[in-house]
Amino acid sequence: MALEPRLPQPEAPEDDLPTAHNTNARNVAIGVVAVIAVAAWLLLRNPDEGPPPAQSTAEEIVELGEGDSPAAVIPAAATGTKADASAVTPGFVRIEPGRFTMGFKVPIGNNADAPHHVVKITRPFEIQKTEVTQRQYKAVTANNPAWAKHCGEDCPVEMVSWVDAAAFCNRLSKRRGLPQCYTILPEEVQWRVGVAKLLCGGYRLPTEAEWEYAARAGHRRDFPDKPSDVSWYDNNSGVRAHKVGTKKANAWGLYDMLGNVAEWVWDWQGDYKPGPLADPTGPATGKNKVFRGGSHKYGSNEAVYAARNGYGPLNKVRFIGFRCARTLK
Repeated sequence: MALEPRLPQPEAPEDDLPTAHNTNARNVAIGVVAVIAVAAWLLLRNPDEGPPPAQSTAEEIVELGEGDSPAAVIPAAATGTKADASAVTPGFVRIEPGRFTMGFKVPIGNNADAPHHVVKITRPFEIQKTEVTQRQYKAVTANNPAWAKHCGEDCPVEMVSWVDAAAFCNRLSKRRGLPQCYTILPEEVQWRVGVAKLLCGGYRLPTEAEWEYAARAGHRRDFPDKPSDVSWYDNNSGVRAHKVGTKKANAWGLYDMLGNVAEWVWDWQGDYKPGPLADPTGPATGKNKVFRGGSHKYGSNEAVYAARNGYGPLNKVRFIGFRCARTLK
């Protein structure tokens, strides 16, 4: 309820006639009292009657790391606004379209389903510089499921299922004011109705082809030149995860594409189709989802560009994490 300002009513002697000086003074006093009354009304009003208080800028930041960590910050879009769909997200790298040879030159053993074939990436996309960290995952979901919490919040999150990873991408899209790419069901994930897969402008898991294209960064051999320079694997990791970004980046500025933790990608596991292919997204159905890159648990022979493996989409494993991607205009 508004307060009625009470103006002073001094009693003046009968012979005290108003003058220009005391009239101005009275007007000033009235103005001061009116200001006080308005201020009191603002303090006592129902807070629902006016606009909400401005949000703290601290709430607009999703922390990914500290200091000079390659995983810096992802700004969250302010309420009611949309992020620029063509701008590269901080902590991500823009990858230009191109053509490359995917798979093993000599596919043998577990990799018999991954022969050489030509793939064309027709759209620019962005992909995170590092694997999603425990810090970022907790900031977006209010939960840190990692087994290796002792490693620290700048270590990659793991013990997340493929479905969990897709749900994280949706939450990050919502936080940034971008369209959510997926419909999350209890045991599966589908592209949202009306979304033409890779045309979705929100965050998503990279396809297997996008992942290998980004990991190779123009490298044609199956193995990196010096595996220990770019990856954590069993013989140099102590069979444990490490802080992201502590090995050398590849030619496109991406860290830990090989080793540290393996990474979920979008595709169901299955034999590659003969090339050339444009923007492949893998089989329509399957039993296992692909994970890529090797990990601290495996040898350097798994920390190679074309190596692939798979687990069920609900499996949560100590050595599998993920990183997000997004189609750019």
